[in-house]
Amino acid sequence: MSDLTSEQFNNIYKNFDPEETGKCKISDFPEIMKAFNIDLTEDELEDTLEQLEQLDTHFNFGKFLERMSSKIPRDDGKIDEKELEYEFADFDMDKDFYISKEDYMAFLKSVNENYTDTHVNNFIRTFDKDGDGKVSLADYKSTVLEAYRST
Repeated sequence: MSDLTSEQFNNIYKNFDPEETGKCKISDFPEIMKAFNIDLTEDELEDTLEQLEQLDTHFNFGKFLERMSSKIPRDDGKIDEKELEYEFADFDMDKDFYISKEDYMAFLKSVNENYTDTHVNNFIRTFDKDGDGKVSLADYKSTVLEAYRST
């Protein structure tokens, strides 16, 4: 994930959760990003804060760390495959372990993204390796890793 040790993670964690509740205040989010040397654009920061605020006034710090692991600089230059699984789960709206056109449209709607049928069809066509009209986790990982290796 990064070159931070477990002890360093724990120390950063304790700074934002001194009562050890397992949750951090949303208002601390920008400082947490700085503590982990995660550079988000103003738009990314604003979007993330909006999503967090819709949930509650606090967020689960442990889950946050898992989800943000791909944003934390890595020494080995590899893609975090666990993050790909989380991304896939975000798209798999009906949790049937496939991303269908309907899943992808529902995901885009949930993040207030406009889309066209062409956009949705292109996404499915790009990621659907076996041509069954839906994207499996293996399809998703394979496509992302191929794209990563070609850069």
